Amino acid sequence: MYKRQASYVQRLAQSAPAAWDPPVALGSATMGGGSKWAAGERRSLRKEGAVSAPPAEAPRDMETFLSAESLPAARAAAGAVIAAVRLVLSGRHRNAFAAVRPPGHHAGRHGAALGADSQGFCLLNHVAIGARFALLAHAGIERVAIIDFDVHHGNGTEELFAHDPSVLVASVHVHDSSAISPFYPASSGGFAPAGDGATCGKCDEWAEGGGGGALNAPLPRGAGVQAFRHAFESVLCPRVEKFAPQLILLSAGFDAHAEDPLGGAHDGGPALREDDFAWLTARAVALADRVCGGRLVSVLEGGYQPQVLRRCVRAHVLALAGERA
Repeated sequence: MYKRQASYVQRLAQSAPAAWDPPVALGSATMGGGSKWAAGERRSLRKEGAVSAPPAEAPRDMETFLSAESLPAARAAAGAVIAAVRLVLSGRHRNAFAAVRPPGHHAGRHGAALGADSQGFCLLNHVAIGARFALLAHAGIERVAIIDFDVHHGNGTEELFAHDPSVLVASVHVHDSSAISPFYPASSGGFAPAGDGATCGKCDEWAEGGGGGALNAPLPRGAGVQAFRHAFESVLCPRVEKFAPQLILLSAGFDAHAEDPLGGAHDGGPALREDDFAWLTARAVALADRVCGGRLVSVLEGGYQPQVLRRCVRAHVLALAGERA
C-alpha cells in the first residue's frame, strides 16, 4: 500500500504544471499523461482487489485542479496535522485544530476513492496521515477513531482504512446517488430508519470483537438539523465509545452550514448554523474526555464560503477550548 501511495505522490508531482503555467484539472489531457497513469494504476488496483469496480477508462476529474504550489501546500497541510498529533500525544495540549487547505478526506489510495469520478478538491488525505502517524510513531497508541461531520462522505478515508482493525471511521453526511442529481461523492448508500426523522446507515464492522471499520450515518437531502444531531450523538458517538480509541481525529467540514454554496440548504443540506457546529464539537470533546483522556485533533475539511467558514471555525475552536461563542 505504501509503495502505491508513494507512486501516486510522485506522479502527482510530475503532473504539476510549471510555476508560470495556469492550473490544470486532474482529468485534463494536458496533465503530462496524468489521466493515462491514473487509469493504469486503477486497473492495477482492481486486479489486487484494492478498489471495488473502478471505471476502466481514465478518470474525468475536472473539479480538482493542480498548480505548481498545490502539492507543496498539501504536504504542508499533512505536516501540520502530524505536528498537531505530536503535540496532543506528548501531553502538551489536550486538543488541537489544524486549519489546513486543501481538504483531504476524499483522497483515497490513489486519488479518487470508492468509484468517485472526482477527488473533491483533495490531493493528500491529511486526517488519514495523522492517524497512521499516531499508530506508527507513538508507543501505546493501538486504536484511533476518525469522526467525520463534513456534509460529504469521506470516501477516501474509508477506503484507506478498509479492513484495518486499528482505525474506526465514523461519518455522518448527506447521501443521494440518484442519476439526475447525485450528491457528491454518491457513495455510502443504504438507509435504515432511526426514528425522529433521522436515518442511519449500515455499520460495516470489518474487524471482529468491536474493532475498527466504517460506520456510516448517511442522511437524505432535506433531513434537517435534528436528524444530523441525532445521527452524531446517538449513532456515531456510542460506537466510537465502544471502540475505546486512544486518540480521536475529527474531519471537521463546515459545508453543512445553511449558507455554504456546495452543501447548504439550497442543495438539500441539513442547514446547520454556527451553534450547531459548537454543539457537535462539545459532544466530541466530551467523548474524548470519557474515552481517551481528552486527546483530540481536529482537521479542517470542507467549507466554501469564506465569511461563513470564518464564523464556523471560530465557534469550533472556542468549543474545543471549552468556551462559548
